[in-house]
Amino acid sequence: MGRRVRWVGLLSVLTTLAGCKGGTGDGCKATEDCEDGLVCYDYECLPQERADLRCSKQVGCLLAGRCTARNGECVAADDARCRQSDGCKASGACTIRGDECVAAQDSDCQASRDCRDHAKCKAIDGDCEATDESCRQQATCLSIGSCSASYGGCDVGSAADCQRHDGCRERGECSFRPTCTGDICTGGDCYAGKDADCTKTKGCRWWGHCTAKNDKCVVGSQDDCRLSEHCATWGKCILEAGSCTRLFGLTCKDTEACKTHGHCEGDQMCSPASEADCRASRGCKDDGRCKLLREVDGGGGECAASCRQSRMCAELGYCSEGSEGCQAGSDADCQAARICQEEGLCSAVSGRCKAGQDDDCRTSLKCRRHGRCSAQAGKCVVKTDADCRRAAPCRGGTRCHAQDGSCVASAAACRASSLCATSGHCSVIDDVCGAATDEDCRRSTFCRTMQRCTREGTDCVATEKDCASSHPCKISGQCALEHGHCRTTTDLHCRKSYGCKVHGLCSQKDGRCVAAVNGDCKESRACKYGQRCRASGDSCVGNL
Repeated sequence: MGRRVRWVGLLSVLTTLAGCKGGTGDGCKATEDCEDGLVCYDYECLPQERADLRCSKQVGCLLAGRCTARNGECVAADDARCRQSDGCKASGACTIRGDECVAAQDSDCQASRDCRDHAKCKAIDGDCEATDESCRQQATCLSIGSCSASYGGCDVGSAADCQRHDGCRERGECSFRPTCTGDICTGGDCYAGKDADCTKTKGCRWWGHCTAKNDKCVVGSQDDCRLSEHCATWGKCILEAGSCTRLFGLTCKDTEACKTHGHCEGDQMCSPASEADCRASRGCKDDGRCKLLREVDGGGGECAASCRQSRMCAELGYCSEGSEGCQAGSDADCQAARICQEEGLCSAVSGRCKAGQDDDCRTSLKCRRHGRCSAQAGKCVVKTDADCRRAAPCRGGTRCHAQDGSCVASAAACRASSLCATSGHCSVIDDVCGAATDEDCRRSTFCRTMQRCTREGTDCVATEKDCASSHPCKISGQCALEHGHCRTTTDLHCRKSYGCKVHGLCSQKDGRCVAAVNGDCKESRACKYGQRCRASGDSCVGNL
């Protein structure tokens, strides 16, 4: 039998060299060497359908619509194949141009996962690209400052981006530093570069993080502690090991809470007992904080010059004088306060700041972070799926369903998400998307391209069985599991592969099959029909 096969192969070579057209299964160098109706693919004359079938099993067909055999290669041939490919769904490459699928229409980009996840929503020169406008509409613009279009999507591109994002107000990260290699800069990062940025933050007001050092806002001096809310309210007025602390055993009267702020009453939580405490404080002498002011219902209290100059005004919007204390006298009082920016309590109702309408909530930090974008009973809550879609937990198409006041994953959202398509996270597990069955994994791109087809926990992983039964094992010898990936570990894997038979890739090197010696090439179709019989650069090249 072996002798007969060798004679058939020799006859095929002689037929080709003699100028005769090859039939099905005969060797070839180009389609011109084959009979009419046949094409040359992998140095073999085949009917177009059989050659296309081989292409359809390649990763390039799945990812980029390259499912048609032409001139010895797999190429994209029509819009239908492009639209069926993962490249269309993922990156908007839905239109044929030449031999490849490209992004030609904004509508294709806008329907893609790259638009939803990375703001790449406009077709430019065959690709879906991000624009400054689309980046500013992403939740990541406000959460991390990535408001400018850059290579690969959205990035932090300027000081304005840093000053726009939440980290500027919360952590003083308002300064911009570009990331450059030589003269080429791509994006950058936001950091705390000036004390002035730190002093505007909640961290400064509450915990004394008022000094910029090593790109962060930290407690830099005794004054940082002394002027903080932690000092005024809890007596934690001493700088020790980078934090504001209180010496053990001291009452409020013994601390700077009393001496600086007039908050002399209490053992743990400090407050002013009388206006005399305020008048005796350093705050009265230095800043005129001599009056004892209460909140709208007579509770709380602090020493201040007036309601408008008080912490109650800056934090809670209690900026106007009332019959029982400081209160929110107008919407403007609330809108200027931290409680509006963070919690959406921006409307003055009966002297207090509350969420009076949905618009109050939608500009707040709680809306962007947690989906609490609807006003209900004076507070911002999660009410609808639309609320969740506005928030960070919905990025990637996962926790987009409103349930019991929270944003959770839904079965429909998981199945429609990019996580399902790419990594098999198609089922709801503990309110987030994860892989619940092997079937979830088998429908994913991870399975079809990396053989991660078996569920383990809530993720998809590759197993020995997945590797050994995979198409890459048959084609390129990636048959063994190593460090979670299917790889080539022995020459035997390579010698059994289609790549060895056709292209001479018969030796294992660094986890893949290569042409290492001339002997690898000599028995291959590439040598017999393409005169590529010499090993060089891990491939078979010209004649010996």
